[in-house]
Amino acid sequence: MRFPHSLLLLFVAACGGDSLTPPLERGIRILQGAGFADTAAAGMSQLIVEVHDTRGARVPVGTIVRFTATNALVSQLDDNRLSSFVEKGVDASGRASVLVRLGSVAGSAMITITVPTLALADTAKFTICQAGLCS
Repeated sequence: MRFPHSLLLLFVAACGGDSLTPPLERGIRILQGAGFADTAAAGMSQLIVEVHDTRGARVPVGTIVRFTATNALVSQLDDNRLSSFVEKGVDASGRASVLVRLGSVAGSAMITITVPTLALADTAKFTICQAGLCS
């Protein structure tokens, strides 16, 4: 039995794409520095995020990312001033990072990450343990 070429082309076009290509990331992706537990006011760790637009493309260099801390403090990588808020532009990889120091009260802490120009938001969560009680 022979198939007309037009039916074969239609079948191939309907099966477009390949299953080996991962789907594009959209929004804020936390790459490093979230979800851990540590004692109150322990050392600092680096929080790294990557931002993609609604099509999955990296956002342009300089796109503003805001980091707002609750029961924690944040600072620029090259600055020792800790505060509850840092604003940072993304680099050529679409990434922005800050240093995080957990607060002094045992319980939960979080860094709310927003990209105002794209109306994106995500939260990096942490657990603050009492001294010697982290598991």
